Amino acid sequence: MFKDLSKEDAHALLKKTFTPAKPISRREVLYGRDSVLRKIDRAFRSDGKHIFIFGDRGVGKTSLAVTVAYENQPASQELVLVSCSSNAGFGELIQDAAAQLLPHATMTRDISTGKSASLDLKIASGSISQTIKKGIIPPIHSVNDASQLFKEITKERQDYAVVVFDEFDQLADVTTKKLFADLIKNISDREIAVKFIFCGIGDSLEELIGLHLSTDRYIAPIELSAISLDARWDILRGGLEPFGVTIDRQMLIRVGNMSDGFPYYVHLFGEHLVDVILEDEDIVEDVSFYHFDEALRHAVAEADTSLKQRYELATRKTKHSDTYERALWSVAAERSYERPIRGIYMSYEKISEELGEQTVASTTFYQIIAKLKSDNHGAIIEMKSHGWYRFKENIIRGYVRMKAAEHGLDFGVDHNFDEQWIAH
Repeated sequence: MFKDLSKEDAHALLKKTFTPAKPISRREVLYGRDSVLRKIDRAFRSDGKHIFIFGDRGVGKTSLAVTVAYENQPASQELVLVSCSSNAGFGELIQDAAAQLLPHATMTRDISTGKSASLDLKIASGSISQTIKKGIIPPIHSVNDASQLFKEITKERQDYAVVVFDEFDQLADVTTKKLFADLIKNISDREIAVKFIFCGIGDSLEELIGLHLSTDRYIAPIELSAISLDARWDILRGGLEPFGVTIDRQMLIRVGNMSDGFPYYVHLFGEHLVDVILEDEDIVEDVSFYHFDEALRHAVAEADTSLKQRYELATRKTKHSDTYERALWSVAAERSYERPIRGIYMSYEKISEELGEQTVASTTFYQIIAKLKSDNHGAIIEMKSHGWYRFKENIIRGYVRMKAAEHGLDFGVDHNFDEQWIAH
């Protein structure tokens, strides 16, 4: 239990500190993002500039978008967050945004043209104006329709608008992406009072929205990478401080290492750490190893289902079941995302030594690594160049590291090798 805090007070406080299941919405707890926040602030001060946040899954894109949206939108506006999907059309997504900006309006869907890429202007600008005044959101058939809709909405509200389009990577249709690119240009050229924030999983802006040179100057690209060790520690320390609890530096380092720079894992661990301490019958002011280990066990058990399923598929029962798991740990044991096979095997030897286990021959181990690329094992890793491997999705590294930490392994400095010469 916590000193001077009832269970009810602790539960209420927990909702404001560690939030693995929902985006952060306050700058003061958005640790490690000062430089990108400054870049976004500049973009908001630039007329006609819209923001595109991209990076790995779980790295904090939506939290960043939600935070800056709250800070920069009119005080009277609720958060406008539109989630994209593979089967959503351009017009449908624009209508969804409009419905949030005008919550009392009635939406009219045009099912026959909902997925049409036609640019025919079937609704004249004047009729959109009249329709909006009547409290009706009309179907959208073109970029011009969408631009006029936002213009009339901001005129009706007598204020500007901020709209977040999340999971933009889910849009599979190239034409839909191009329509959004054209909309960005149209909105900026016509000086319509709306700012867009797009979020998507990807390595580059071109990968997500496609190469569209006439749109480049209207977009501020924000690439989000893993947060620093200091930021990971700040999340945990800052979250525990309101509870009057301190955590040992070595434990902070362990959390920093196993989270692999993904805020999601730090928040997940912190949430369960608070719960474990809350169930302790004694007053707790310092995190013990028992609290740490219990919180880690719960965090692993309650991690994102898709991560657990991929891990279980990769390590499902085979002749060398344990070795498949050790192989995954070995791929994740070093700071580099992409590693040579010989370096991975050296990590495996060190892991086996720490666990007091016998190693399999290198040829058997290499075969296991090759099988982890196959669909039968979830294709969890891939070979990027000859003899060099990495996880297909970086966020899975954090879960793999947490599973290894659950078995007492800490992938810190001792597990790092100079791999430039290992590969040759």
